[in-house]
Amino acid sequence: MLSQMHRSRRKGVWASPPFEALVLVGCLVGSRLAAQTEYANTDGGRPLRVEDATPTERFSLDVHFPTAKVERIAGIARLRVEPALSYGVLPRTAIEARAAFVYREPAAIPRGGMTGFGVGVMHALTTETTRVPGFAIAGEFYDPTGSAKIGGPAYSFRALVTKRVLGVRLHANGTLGSYNVSVAQSGTGQCVRVRLPVVDQACTGGTNPPLVPDGPCLVDGLDGGVVVASRCTAPDPGGSASESRAEATAVRKLRGTHRVVGLGADHAFPGASLLIMADVFGEHYAGLFDRSDWSAEVGARHQVSGSMTIDASVGRRFAGVTTAWVFVGGLTRTVETRRH
Repeated sequence: MLSQMHRSRRKGVWASPPFEALVLVGCLVGSRLAAQTEYANTDGGRPLRVEDATPTERFSLDVHFPTAKVERIAGIARLRVEPALSYGVLPRTAIEARAAFVYREPAAIPRGGMTGFGVGVMHALTTETTRVPGFAIAGEFYDPTGSAKIGGPAYSFRALVTKRVLGVRLHANGTLGSYNVSVAQSGTGQCVRVRLPVVDQACTGGTNPPLVPDGPCLVDGLDGGVVVASRCTAPDPGGSASESRAEATAVRKLRGTHRVVGLGADHAFPGASLLIMADVFGEHYAGLFDRSDWSAEVGARHQVSGSMTIDASVGRRFAGVTTAWVFVGGLTRTVETRRH
């Protein structure tokens, strides 16, 4: 029987060395391409703000090399660098940690350094199917720390939905969080001219709005009433001159609600391990600024190997407190810590 099978193999196409080599190469290529799926798993800020509802796979460690974000506003450029880690600790559950560093214009105080550290968790309640969309929830606590820390601790909660329609994945994100900033407060009826201005219809001052912990790099650029950071109060007529001077240099803590809503879409080219994407999102700091910021972005992710993915995007903040161009680039390495 064995000899007969051997003879049949020698007579048939299966015994052809070129065919066997082709099958072997096909298996190897198929295995390599099957492993290259990380490019389709998007993360917030890498490179777009809107992300999908898929946590990092269990036992996988995503090492996000310092993602660089350059924001250019009114001739001023600011750089934000954010290394991060994401680990799939449980089925459909990942824990995340990130650090934020900034480098701003020469007039900014402080100009550069670490601004804070955030820890969070993301859990997928459903896995996307042909009928059911993927739905996930996430939360994060952000603590300002380092030489360039700004403001106080903040938190955020996110809801994420992903659904494929006609070959395109659609994403919807909603975030409810907080902000915590310090703003110079005037007790003399005049705004204090400092790096953190108090801007009102009746009095103006400063060149930059308050820097929000982990928020966008916003620059006013004009000494006009385009930003409402805090209302300038008239001095207390019953107070002494020393009390008025002390009040004029006081720093007021401002806390409030931070909301973000966004829609995004992406399309994959599996043969090239390439993902192209676009999104639009709005962001509002209730009680801090007098309007919402609206931005649009386009970007791409490309998996260059079984473990390395590069990404880049360009965005435009086209309405809101200020307008700006935003450029993002990054690199992610995925490490399997345990065989499935």
